[in-house]
Amino acid sequence: MINKRIIEFYINQGLLGEKGYLPMFYAPSNGQKVLSIGLNPSMPENIKNFLEKYNLKVKGFKDLSDNEQISKIDEVIAYQRLLKYEDGGKKKMRYFIELDKFFKELQYEGFNDFQEDVYHYDLYQKRNTASREVKIDLRDKKLVTELINQFKLVIDEVKPKIIFVFNAYVSDLLKRDGDFLKEAQIDDELGCHLYNDIPIVLANQLSGGATSIVYRDILIWNTKRILNKIKSKQ
Repeated sequence: MINKRIIEFYINQGLLGEKGYLPMFYAPSNGQKVLSIGLNPSMPENIKNFLEKYNLKVKGFKDLSDNEQISKIDEVIAYQRLLKYEDGGKKKMRYFIELDKFFKELQYEGFNDFQEDVYHYDLYQKRNTASREVKIDLRDKKLVTELINQFKLVIDEVKPKIIFVFNAYVSDLLKRDGDFLKEAQIDDELGCHLYNDIPIVLANQLSGGATSIVYRDILIWNTKRILNKIKSKQ
């Protein structure tokens, strides 16, 4: 399970420091056909307040029993679920609103329900809204290699039919990693990259104006075309 790797790497090895907040954790996959990838979890004031209120910090976490650690992780996952799916009347973050909208617009059965069909994962689990600071961290090639290896674990666990990378910076990191993606790996028939025969669509972030209306329409059209190709081969 990816959470064990996250605990070992981010907490036990001290990447977040004693005063840091707990990293992003993930619920087990339940057969989702889509894996979507972002850069890292943001930390607006409401999330910071939640982590403070329930003492969801690195300090002391290592000293908890296994069951106590699981309980803390479950608290984090439950709150993240509220932010993604609007349970209990909570308003979703804009980032997830756009993801939800994108998959609905696909209108492709089995791939169009963000809550049921999509497993969302961030490449880097450190909470920080300042993407410039995150990108400074990711200048460390050893760190990037480890994060990509963790991403591979998630792919093995989820076993998706298609992967979306909704971040230009993450797309570039994956393309520059010679062991993961190469420009030559673009499939002539599908028109996208492949990882172990799984189609990977590299795109920009959907929120924040990074994706224009025109590009979004093309992305939806191309995704439907790829899914039709996949379906015809089954």
